[in-house]
Amino acid sequence: MKINKYLSLLSVALLSNSAFAEESLTNKNEYKNNIDVLGGIGYTNYSDFQIDGNKLPSNYNMNGLNMNAAALYSIYPSSFGSPVLGLGLNYTYADVTFKSDGGSQIKFGISSLSSTAHAGYKFLPIDDVSIYALANFGYGIYTRQTSDISSGSYTSSSDNTGHAHFIYGGTVAASYSLDKNWAVGLGATWQQHYMTILNSSEKFNEISANLIASYSL
Repeated sequence: MKINKYLSLLSVALLSNSAFAEESLTNKNEYKNNIDVLGGIGYTNYSDFQIDGNKLPSNYNMNGLNMNAAALYSIYPSSFGSPVLGLGLNYTYADVTFKSDGGSQIKFGISSLSSTAHAGYKFLPIDDVSIYALANFGYGIYTRQTSDISSGSYTSSSDNTGHAHFIYGGTVAASYSLDKNWAVGLGATWQQHYMTILNSSEKFNEISANLIASYSL
């Protein structure tokens, strides 16, 4: 009888502990939903331009701004985090103005609207903090490259559309939850761009830093 009594008490204790652990996990993550919608705005730098394998001078490095939005879906969320998949849109404009060795003033700019597929992991290291580590695979829906050259009374302008604009890179972002749904944070992105303009292959690097806000559905 005593053995049965002890076994019964042990069973109750184990069940109680299991229920408590499950409840704690639920309470900790009750605000962690499966879809996060993120929006950001920030600074972009384009550098290391190459045309048909020939590297351009650093004069062509550009600075500008970007705006983006993405929806990320968490797969099998847990207290530690989860794999995520998502889609996004990004608009970027960057330009530079400089004088050539011959004294001509040159303005060079790129504007681009691209779609991006994201895959990665959402970490939950502590309460109210989320860290995203994402691989990005993008395609330029519309890319425009402009140049203006002026020297005295002489001026020349060009406006060309980019084709086969592919983008590969990664993003790391961290956010802090303000309440059950809203969070704010910072993000950093490094990407490489490949595209064709006027039958020439163009390659350049991107570094972007963003302020982000997210809403959990």
